[in-house]
Amino acid sequence: MKDFWITNNSSLLDRPHHKGFLDHIGVDISGSPMNEQIKRCHNAAVRALGKPNWPSYYKLMEPNSVKFMAALYEKGQNGASTMDMYPWLRQMMLDLTLNITYAARAGDFDDELTNRLLNSLYEITEVRGSTATFRHFVPFLRMWPEKMSKVMAAAKERQRCIDILYGQYLQKVADGEKPQCIVSSLSADKLSIDELHGTCMSLLQAAPDTVSSGVYQCVAWLCSPTGQPFQVEALKAILNAYDGDREKAWEMAFREERVELISSLYKETRRFFATTPFNNRRASQDINLYGTTIPQGMQVTMNIQAVNHDPEHYGLDAYTFKPDRFLGNTTPLPHLSFGTGGRICPAYIISNRIMYAVLTRLLLAFEMNQVEGTRLPSTDMIDFSDAYGLVALPRLYDCAFVARDEVWLKNMLASSV
Repeated sequence: MKDFWITNNSSLLDRPHHKGFLDHIGVDISGSPMNEQIKRCHNAAVRALGKPNWPSYYKLMEPNSVKFMAALYEKGQNGASTMDMYPWLRQMMLDLTLNITYAARAGDFDDELTNRLLNSLYEITEVRGSTATFRHFVPFLRMWPEKMSKVMAAAKERQRCIDILYGQYLQKVADGEKPQCIVSSLSADKLSIDELHGTCMSLLQAAPDTVSSGVYQCVAWLCSPTGQPFQVEALKAILNAYDGDREKAWEMAFREERVELISSLYKETRRFFATTPFNNRRASQDINLYGTTIPQGMQVTMNIQAVNHDPEHYGLDAYTFKPDRFLGNTTPLPHLSFGTGGRICPAYIISNRIMYAVLTRLLLAFEMNQVEGTRLPSTDMIDFSDAYGLVALPRLYDCAFVARDEVWLKNMLASSV
């Protein structure tokens, strides 16, 4: 793993051209071959999502998480009804990412636009970075013209939604507002209009599924019989870190990572449930490894599932979910789920903080339990998904969310609006 993917990373920054996909999607900083345009967009995204800009994003993250917690409490009738939290997770992440990218606020778009955009993102995610469509990889199959495919239709629908959001952004600027968002910061990077939209759409494409899938699979384990006792341990660690002050722990969830056990929990979730299971690269120059030469231009596939469960690196318990695995371990690369080097996900640091914060607030707010007779969570390290593209979408399950202290939770939800 280390000798090939990390030591030789600078020779593996390129990607194969995904014909029939990128031709319709346009600029995609995660899935496109490496060129000067993709470098510009990737570097601009990294700067826009860097820690110096986080304080301006807190005011967007916190209310979105409150809406999510309120939905779990109200729709689940305080645990009386089991519910699938994934649609609400994706809605929270979409709202947040629209805020961060195009400064779209509640009221700027209705449920119809939200659903159209979410559906188009989902259709693209199923194909993005996958081998699901053979004509994308077999030239012979491209001899016949392609009719309107799901990807083509989804790309057109996604663009229609983005045009509306960008028009609203321009109107705010014309009205004298100074929106704090990525579009504003990317404009300073002098990106073309296609590059600007491509960068924002790449983030919009990834966030609702990568972050949501991570939180979703973590809760799948937490609400299982194996994970339920750990909820008590995790809550104790949170309260100990803040001297028993629940309000302070809630308030600071997005602003710091004080609870090492929760940091270890999200890292282990990312390692064990590789929601980005495979990563296709292409050698940009000859690579000599153990007496074998991998020629320039050859496609190679990073099997992230295998790397993340390598017993030689993680020990004999690599196939076991251990939430405390990374206690005291400050390695900057605890897994390869976000990739590595120059093609690492530009949003990986802020994604980690969002996951930490959402898990912290969930543990403060609820006891999470699976219920027999409903759809049970899948916690197998491989078989947790039915869809394997660039993102493995988790298998759906039901969970009961019961307020640990109903009066306290209602007060926090009311005061945080």
